[in-house]
Amino acid sequence: PTQKGDFELVIRRTGNVTNAIHRMRIGDKIGIRGPLGKGTYPVEEAKGKNIVFICGPPVMYKFVLMALQEAEVPRERIFLNLERKMKCGVGKCGHCQINNYYACIDGPVFRYSDLRIAPEAI
Repeated sequence: PTQKGDFELVIRRTGNVTNAIHRMRIGDKIGIRGPLGKGTYPVEEAKGKNIVFICGPPVMYKFVLMALQEAEVPRERIFLNLERKMKCGVGKCGHCQINNYYACIDGPVFRYSDLRIAPEAI
């Protein structure tokens, strides 16, 4: 973050795409896109409040949400990361569509109270 103009990536050689990247030479160009969506967890909004940010494997969400409901944490104070559902990243493939939302455009972080009408999102 202190350097301007370039950044470094560590890429493990595991398949066709990563093998092609490893064959590249200094000065070759590669397209990088992201970050996608509207942003991240609302850290400023969370300051000084009890507020559970959920990010992890999909199976975990259901159980964490049940525990938060039992602890009576308001839905508007719960934020979920649905990045795991993204594929194209530009709202074209529909893979990340959750009713009227696209995780790649409208998310990937959503307030749980906004998703209550879309239980299939979790």
